[in-house]
Amino acid sequence: EEEEEEEQEETAEEETTEKDGDGDEDEEAEVDDTPKPEFKPPPVVPKEENRTGANKKTYFVCNDPGKSWIKLPTVTPAQLSTARKMKKFLTGRLDAPVVSFPPFNGNESHYLRAQIARISAGTHISP
Repeated sequence: EEEEEEEQEETAEEETTEKDGDGDEDEEAEVDDTPKPEFKPPPVVPKEENRTGANKKTYFVCNDPGKSWIKLPTVTPAQLSTARKMKKFLTGRLDAPVVSFPPFNGNESHYLRAQIARISAGTHISP
């Protein structure tokens, strides 16, 4: 008789454990009912190769006559789109950071190169 009682107690414990487990699954199902955002960030546009597109020409700058010329870096599509959205005065120091909104990825030499690319793309000389 004692063995039968122990078996009944064990089965009763198993049933309560299963019921508790089922309750956890219901709670998880309720949490999973929340809608998930469908936003996916736009794909990154790859950088153009040299001598094509916006990087077709190479530009050099100089602050004072007689000093050495400095070659401007190539421009990326992300820098072009950010430069189009912002207005910022140039300081004349090519290594100065560009603090703006939206944030610009690069220093002043990259910003200057992006503005030159925008101007040259929008300007045509007709004879």
